[in-house]
Amino acid sequence: MHGFTLGMALIRVETPQVRKKDGEWIVSANIAGEELWFSSPDAELAASPEAFLSAMLIAAQLYGDRLASEAKVCSKWKRNVTKLLKVTDGWWKLKTKVPKAGAHNHYRRKRWFRKTALFFTGGVDSFHTLLAYPKRIHALINVQGFDIPLEDEERLACAGRSLTEVAKARRIPLIRIRSNLRSHPYFSKANWEMTHGSAMAAAAHLLAGRFHDFALSSSTRAGDPRAWGSTWQIDSLWSSRAVKFLSWGEHLSRAEKAEHIADHALARAHLRVCWQGRGDVPNCGECPKCTRTMVALAWCGKLDAFRHRFTNQPDLVAAVESWKPAPIQSPEELDPVLTRAERLPEPLRTAVIAHRDGLLADLAARNAPPPSAWRRVLIKDSAFKELMKLSEGKRIFYHKVPGNVGDDLIHAATRQLFRRFKIEVVKSLEDADQVVMCGGGSIGIWDGCAEARRKVYEYCEANGVPIILHPQSVGGPDETIPDIVEHRFVREWNSLPLMSGARLMPDMALAYHVPKDHGPATHGVGLFLRTDPEALFPDHPDSLGDPPRMVPRDLDEYFKLAAGYEHVITDRLHFAIIALLLKRKATLLPNKYHKNRGMWETWLKDLGCGWADHPESALNPAPSTSPKKRSTKIALTMCLHNEAFLLEANLRYHHALGVDRAYLFLDRCTDATEDIARRFPWTRIFYRDTPDTPFHIRSHQAACMNEALAMARDDGMDWLLSLDPDEFAFANNSNKSGKQANDLREAQRESPVSGLWLRASLRRMLRNVPAGIDQVTMPTREALPLALENPTRFWGQDHFLIKGSYPGTIKDPLTGESRSMNRWLGHNQGKSMIRTSTRAEALNAHTWVKWQDSKEPGTGWDFPVPTLRQGWHAHYYCIEADTWLKKFQDVARNHEIWPTGNRVEFPKYEWSKVAVHMTPEEARAYLRDGVLVEPKTARQWARKLPGVTRVPVWSQLLEDLLDERESNAAYDDE
Repeated sequence: MHGFTLGMALIRVETPQVRKKDGEWIVSANIAGEELWFSSPDAELAASPEAFLSAMLIAAQLYGDRLASEAKVCSKWKRNVTKLLKVTDGWWKLKTKVPKAGAHNHYRRKRWFRKTALFFTGGVDSFHTLLAYPKRIHALINVQGFDIPLEDEERLACAGRSLTEVAKARRIPLIRIRSNLRSHPYFSKANWEMTHGSAMAAAAHLLAGRFHDFALSSSTRAGDPRAWGSTWQIDSLWSSRAVKFLSWGEHLSRAEKAEHIADHALARAHLRVCWQGRGDVPNCGECPKCTRTMVALAWCGKLDAFRHRFTNQPDLVAAVESWKPAPIQSPEELDPVLTRAERLPEPLRTAVIAHRDGLLADLAARNAPPPSAWRRVLIKDSAFKELMKLSEGKRIFYHKVPGNVGDDLIHAATRQLFRRFKIEVVKSLEDADQVVMCGGGSIGIWDGCAEARRKVYEYCEANGVPIILHPQSVGGPDETIPDIVEHRFVREWNSLPLMSGARLMPDMALAYHVPKDHGPATHGVGLFLRTDPEALFPDHPDSLGDPPRMVPRDLDEYFKLAAGYEHVITDRLHFAIIALLLKRKATLLPNKYHKNRGMWETWLKDLGCGWADHPESALNPAPSTSPKKRSTKIALTMCLHNEAFLLEANLRYHHALGVDRAYLFLDRCTDATEDIARRFPWTRIFYRDTPDTPFHIRSHQAACMNEALAMARDDGMDWLLSLDPDEFAFANNSNKSGKQANDLREAQRESPVSGLWLRASLRRMLRNVPAGIDQVTMPTREALPLALENPTRFWGQDHFLIKGSYPGTIKDPLTGESRSMNRWLGHNQGKSMIRTSTRAEALNAHTWVKWQDSKEPGTGWDFPVPTLRQGWHAHYYCIEADTWLKKFQDVARNHEIWPTGNRVEFPKYEWSKVAVHMTPEEARAYLRDGVLVEPKTARQWARKLPGVTRVPVWSQLLEDLLDERESNAAYDDE
């Protein structure tokens, strides 16, 4: 987790307090509104502010916050932390401020005092330090609650016995410390891999005065530049005058350390590298940490002596093949297990060498010369992911049909994608599991291409080899596509109805990565027109020629030709695409059938390509005239099932913001929803019941959105906004007065919150959206579930979650335990407005994508339309008890898993299970005791947590609007 935040928050660390209770020393301090504590039955702990600031330093840095302490800190610690933050800021490209605290120079260490303590967990690194450290170690320190949760008493007891035996065998005291740091709400959401070094530093500062030197077992080698919580780069920078940190072991790899300790009886009896085992066998034997250690022990020939320390005995060859490659910065970082793999037995040696070769290949690819700044990726690889998945794990034969140098661009881009998605390509049909037919524009047009495909069709039908047809333009229905073609794709909208069973996919050339710079343009405008049967302008006098005929069959020469012109005007589709790849101005002209126009409408228009119907209009463009301003008309669509509580306020609010029409889809409503909807003459009501099919909510919402878009287009609306009844949009325009106030209704201009109405106006926002933008996404702000005096006035919930996870706990109604959250209660995916002139379809309730004629609504692929993020919408997810009860009864009626296959997460799943049996009184009691947050707590969160903010906009606007309703009975008829 990295700290990309909306603004810096000041996180206060209160002065630490120390006390003794039941024989334990306890030091605690409040941080971000929650208590952080450390305790020990074995040693007196110091009330050190450096300990608590160290504990939270990296977490605050990742969040983009600044720490502040009332207590003064050691001046040396503060100087060291300044250096440390420069290192970690370099890792994460941040600009972090040093903690705000006064400094002192009080500590004077006695010269004779130099006792050393070692942080010890029983792993390879700490065992090596224990056995090889050149100075005397006076104590072992282990912190409970770091690697093993405090509530896991069985594992804690097992680890404690093992550590006690090690300390007794070495005749060294063991100091146990317990802490709730890992579960502290502010610390817990940060990445433990990045913060564990700060956690150990905190524990050491608590023992200042008892020990001066603290040995930290290095888990990375010297020179390794990777970001890590405890590394040679930053370990020593946690030091103060009272505490000195010494990193040890960075000169050796993990495998060399394992070889050093392998013959020691104490390590054989107590080695612990993971925390997932049970009982006296603490290592699971399955996780990457276990399998990497087992391979290292096999490398030094000592694995059999340690097998009893691993619960499972996995197939190490399969384990190595499953390792995720950790990127390296240089070959010197490779462990000796990888560089000297000949010490391993076969077949493990082969698997390890293959893993090493993969790391080196990845390094070579990342170190390749970067492309010049001029090169652009027109469409990202993610758009082709679903297409490439169809060939995943198969040996494919790629079949090309006759073509020109423009088709070579398609073939080159396709082969690049095969390499990037690691798809194996074979050279003969006989070796293939699957045949991939190249994309292009040859179906129904060129007889030679059809004949080449026919021969492959016959072979594949005779041998049962499936075929994929890559994205094509279809000139007509003349060419028959046999059933052996399992998957077929077209590259533009006009071809979709001409090929049965086809799906939309971008032209493969749009994925091409240009390998080198072709230099600056040396000419101005160049007109290039084709002269083959597809040409509309074969004899134009200003044409410089037909590009494929002007250069040899060489893709590099084709790029050089386009690179020479600042503005390329052509009816050659792929010559225009090359101009776009080179960041040249490109204008596409039509050809004899719909290919060029379809490609421009579907993809190229959004990529900056111009269009002209004739060469003259491209060479001599008419002077642009400013379009006549007209009013922006906005439509709203919602799916409703018994939404009487929220509907009236929602419709009134959005009508006041500029919504002219609402398309409401009612699903078996039994309350007053329909009566409320009919009070507003600008609404249209439709009856659409959700079908009882899997994942029907997503497809039902998408179908209603698609239907509403078609109606909004027919009704002359300019934009369509899709929301749920518990969502309220806010444009967040700049707060200007004067003539801007004319955008408001007369009542709003006279309103005491007229400035807020100006900020909220959707009409104002959309009027200023650039012409090339087709979708406006409004991020989510989720209202905290406040305990309001009057729950029916839901807009009183004016504290919102804007980032991070929900900071409170939720009572699990099935088990009664309070559980913390690692996500939002509702969703943080935003809601969108689509320009009605856009050819789009609903991907889900949150976003629109390019129209694909998806047969099942909501199953399209994510081909984005040009989008702008602006404004936000407030989501009142958990409010009044009756509404909460209804909402989760609906969830129970709908589904228990998402379309991704994942189960509906906590607490939605648990709420849906109990909602079907709860009475309203029981729901109110549950929300009061296990969910609702006191306003005082919400105010504390807003002051201390960067993800929570107070925005009393809706409270004021809805108050103003509903007051107007009481005094203006004619309001509904506007």
